[in-house]
Amino acid sequence: MTITDRAVLRQRLIALLDAEREQVEAFVVLLEEERTVLGQREVEPLFAIAERKNALARTLQQFADNRAALLAQAGQQSSREGIEALLANPAHPSWQAYLSQVKLARDLNSDNGIRITEQLSSNHQALAMLMSLSDRPTTYGPDGQTSTRPGSRLFGSV
Repeated sequence: MTITDRAVLRQRLIALLDAEREQVEAFVVLLEEERTVLGQREVEPLFAIAERKNALARTLQQFADNRAALLAQAGQQSSREGIEALLANPAHPSWQAYLSQVKLARDLNSDNGIRITEQLSSNHQALAMLMSLSDRPTTYGPDGQTSTRPGSRLFGSV
């Protein structure tokens, strides 16, 4: 590969990283929106957010595939080392900006995952409590008064 070919591939990589970073920034905005909705404990908006996240994830995967193809064309591995070798400068501003946004997205996504897990746990506990209460059905007797099934005691009874 000639120096000119390598320089062209380097410029294409930089342009690709810049475009991908913009998509990661859009993903970060969406993750921040998701975090806000999770804090409000509303479920409905999460469905639309999930659809948008899936669409952005597909777009980001296409960028990753394009980046891998470009690195292969340059004879580099599809890795951080391969990118830095093609850039010939690990501190390149486009690369550093990309890494910064990816870290932010990863951290937000992890935090949102923790919030979702906590909410699911809380929901499971509430559901388990409701299910345990349903094991003790209350019925109405012939006098119209509620009674529990035979053999159970009422609260406060001896």
